[in-house]
Amino acid sequence: MSSAQQQTIESNRAKLIPIIKTIVFCGIHNMPLRGKTDETAAIFNSLLKFRVDAGDTILNDHLKNSAANATYTSHRIQNELINICNEVLLEHIIKDVKESQFFSVIADESCDISGIEQLSLGVRFVHKMSTGKFCVREEFLGFVPLQRLDAETISEQILSTLIKFGLDLSKMIGQAYDGCSTMAGKISGVRKRIEDKYPNANFFHCNFHKLNLVINDLSDVSEIRNTVGTIKDSINFFRESPLRRKYIPNIPLFCETRWTAKYKSIRIFKENINIILEALQKLSESDVNRNTKNRAFQLYNSCSNSTFLVCLFVMAEYSSMLEPVANVLQGVNQNLLTVKKQITTLTQIFQKHRESADATFNVLWGKMESSLAESDIKITIPRIVKKQIYRANVLADCAESYFKINIFIRYVDSLILSLKERFSEENEVPYSIFQLLPEYMSKLDENQYRSLTEKISKKYSSFLDNFAAESMIWYDNCSNIQKSQDVLDILKESEIFYPSVFSAICIDISFPATTCTAERSFSTLRRVKTWIRSTMTNERLDALCMMNIHKSTIIDLISNNKYYEEIVDSFERDVRRLQFLFEN
Repeated sequence: MSSAQQQTIESNRAKLIPIIKTIVFCGIHNMPLRGKTDETAAIFNSLLKFRVDAGDTILNDHLKNSAANATYTSHRIQNELINICNEVLLEHIIKDVKESQFFSVIADESCDISGIEQLSLGVRFVHKMSTGKFCVREEFLGFVPLQRLDAETISEQILSTLIKFGLDLSKMIGQAYDGCSTMAGKISGVRKRIEDKYPNANFFHCNFHKLNLVINDLSDVSEIRNTVGTIKDSINFFRESPLRRKYIPNIPLFCETRWTAKYKSIRIFKENINIILEALQKLSESDVNRNTKNRAFQLYNSCSNSTFLVCLFVMAEYSSMLEPVANVLQGVNQNLLTVKKQITTLTQIFQKHRESADATFNVLWGKMESSLAESDIKITIPRIVKKQIYRANVLADCAESYFKINIFIRYVDSLILSLKERFSEENEVPYSIFQLLPEYMSKLDENQYRSLTEKISKKYSSFLDNFAAESMIWYDNCSNIQKSQDVLDILKESEIFYPSVFSAICIDISFPATTCTAERSFSTLRRVKTWIRSTMTNERLDALCMMNIHKSTIIDLISNNKYYEEIVDSFERDVRRLQFLFEN
């Protein structure tokens, strides 16, 4: 190559890179690139001008002296570069997935602002870092628009998209969705259709969804259901008016989609119950409009009701225990074992409360009376009649006994029963692989362990070569280790000397515990595709969401001087007016 040609190519690449940097900046920070009508006010053009004003002489020379059809700032070129940014990003993510032994697919769907159903697709896998350590990764791969919402269409879209990415679907060992019949149906749902083609792809119902369903099951207790409705109405009453908001502290909305917000709303509502009651009483007696006075009076009567207050304090007590578990379940590093530990611990705590119901409720009753003393409210037994159909009516000699029997015990019983039913172990073999870990292996005798390894070997015979013999050596060497070790540290120890055991543990860690990665992408979807950006194409939407979600990955690629150069290389594959690569 002549030095003149080399200089021309380097000069042309230097002209394009500031334009790419501007597009990437807008993408990772979720900034719209262009305006609807006024082109000069577009953020993309304004940022280019800002770069020129900041002293970018190369860009300034390019924009001033290049031909009008070779500035590479048009709408068409913007879209093309956005898509290439996404393609280069995906190449790096898919490369890491391919290097892993196994992966699981995570999917969920939601409707965007234009009414298009978007399928969010992600994968979970074990990645070996450059340091030699292992980490669990869950990566969002993009949105797929759905024309139909039946199981056949969704399953075909999932499989065709994974194949398009070049993934080996025989290495797919798990699939995680919500519990709706279309996705989780055992006869013709998405999970069944994929399992028929890839038998190793075990289905896992999102554990975060299951915990939310446990809370929803508590609505079977009518008093709890009514209390939740009153809390919602009260929060909305204060939040819908700026004038009323000043009466109480800010209480989060009882959000139906952000499930952890429910626990926080109940807890904060209970902590501020006296302030809320005082505010409602003031508003019901003030000179505000009639509608506000009527609603405040109605809500005050509901919120000062004895049954409501007892239900509120009971719910707040257990919401404070469920809230940290719900927050933990959203983490990428959670696996089936840690979820099982968390749920088992919760169930044991609730069972202890049930067994010592008298003492537990007595403590709670004392807290409630102490808290409500400020509002001068005394808890009393509701009117009892001989025949009662719509609410509990058990006789009791005092208010504490009445509410313990009719509210507290029923609530705790429902909680325990629902936890046991929702978190029963459907996939026996996946859970059993965790018994290969030393702390659990030490609790098994040799015959039990041999039976366990036979099940694992039978299920994953295509992946685990010489597993039976190797696992027995693993048992002899590690069964005396009592202390708990991090699963990822065990992976590092077993990789060289026990490759089949290593593969088995990789399988289990790759199983998805939740679909939170897919659900988090919907927050980005709503930020990117808004009312004023509702006409963008699906291809552009997917690329912009990928750039925003994978901000840290892009920054890492940029720091390694890979990202921009690879985008220019990819951009040159089509015929261009400027030359960016040497042609052989």
